[in-house]
Formats: sequence, C-alpha cells, structure tokens
Amino acid sequence: MTNENKLHRGDVWFNPSNPEKLVVFKKTNLTAKQHNIMQIANYKQQLAELETQFWFHNLPTKEYMVRFDAIKKRINDLEQLDD
Repeated sequence: MTNENKLHRGDVWFNPSNPEKLVVFKKTNLTAKQHNIMQIANYKQQLAELETQFWFHNLPTKEYMVRFDAIKKRINDLEQLDD
C-alpha cells in the first residue's frame, strides 16, 4: 500500500489523462474469476467513456452503436464464463 494515496496492489484507478483506459496495479496470483471481474470492470468503464463521447463530444451514432455492441458482447461473454 502506498501511504500518500491509499492504493493497494490490485486496485483499479481511473487515469484522467487517458480516460479510455483504466490503470490496473499488478497483483500476482489472480484467479481466472478475478481476472474476468477486472476485465468486466474495464469494459464497463469503456462504456461510460463511450457514453460521454456520444452525448458530449459528438461521437457519430453509427460509431457509437458499433462500439457499444462490441463492448457489450465482450461483457456478456465474460459474464457467461462466470456462470
């Protein structure tokens, strides 16, 4: 744990200078389920950024729909692996 910002190894952190990606602090020995959870969290963050781009930065509707469908498919695939 770092004292100055209270982060633990394995925590997910949003990097404002690169909003399309999460910074993940490396944690050893992740189980497959934990890895899937981290990937799902990353994809959900990408969906949030996509929504922001669409509503506030004039992302074309077609591009929004294509990217949204692709990300949702990846999330659904990972969620099915957990079942």
